[in-house]
This record gives sequence, C-alpha cells and structure tokens, in this order.
Amino acid sequence: VFLCHGGVPRGDVEELKRVGFPRYASVLDDDTDDVRLVRDLMWSDPAEDEPPSGARALHTPSERCDDGSVVNFTNAALTSFLAAHSYSLMIRAHQYQPKGLRLSKHGRVLTVFSTTTYQPSTSAGIVLITATCSVKLISYSPPLEEKKQCHSPTTFTNSLTFASLRSSGQTADFVG
Repeated sequence: VFLCHGGVPRGDVEELKRVGFPRYASVLDDDTDDVRLVRDLMWSDPAEDEPPSGARALHTPSERCDDGSVVNFTNAALTSFLAAHSYSLMIRAHQYQPKGLRLSKHGRVLTVFSTTTYQPSTSAGIVLITATCSVKLISYSPPLEEKKQCHSPTTFTNSLTFASLRSSGQTADFVG
C-alpha cells in the first residue's frame, strides 16, 4: 500500500530517499524535476476522463490549474507506478468526497476525505486497520450541532470491509 496526500508523481519516488533531497519553503514558484515530484505527491488527482484508447498519456492537465503545474494521473500512470514499486493500492487524500471515501481506478485508489466541516452534508472518511491487518472503511457523519464543535465522534453512520468494496473493481462513491 502506498500512502500520499495527492497521487502518482511524474518523477521517481526513490528520489525522496536521496541524501540531501531538497527541502522547500514553497513548491509553487519553481518547476524543477524535484519540485514536480513533490507537487504531484501533494496535489495530483485521479483523472476522471481517460485518454482515448491507444493513447499512453500518463498525466493529463488538471482543470484546477491553468499553468500545467498540477496534473491528473491516468490508469496507465497508476498501473506503471504500482507495478514499479510492488504496490497494489494507493490510499490518498486531498480531494473532497461527500461521503468521505471513494474507490476509483478499478479498485486501486482509495481517496479518504477526513473532515466533516467542509460542507454541511460532508461525512468523514475513516480507514481502520486492525491488528490482524483487516481494513474497515467508515463514513462518519456527526449531527449538525456536533459539526460546529470540535470533539471526537461518538457514533458511526456506516462501515464495511475494504475487501467487499474493492472486490468489485469499480469506481464507487461510499454510500451511507
């Protein structure tokens, strides 16, 4: 399992292990390979629309950024990345999901959105990994008055095992 905030980088994540890998005050102003790597890990999203059949595009421009500095990753990019690093799943955040969780890219990308205060109807996505390595996905939606306060949830509205959701291999918004 690969965990990150954004998604599949255009560079090699092995660069992060390099002694002296650059540290940045900002990744907004520079466009070096190192900056693109960090930016993609932080802000790239799964592409909603895949390139035409036969095209091997790994990344497509993001509608969130006009200058091309932020990209979306395709199925081809994800397949190549997971195989190159012996991963079978990416768990990521960064992208609003009304029910808190979304499985995409043929069951290989799980997006977890963990705040309940983004919009009034937002649920928090929670991934619980037990001591026996079972994975449980939870969508928690506190009562509206609890959303105005910042304390721990007391009840969960829905949960299911990750295996049951992933086995379908389909893109799925978590339904409460």
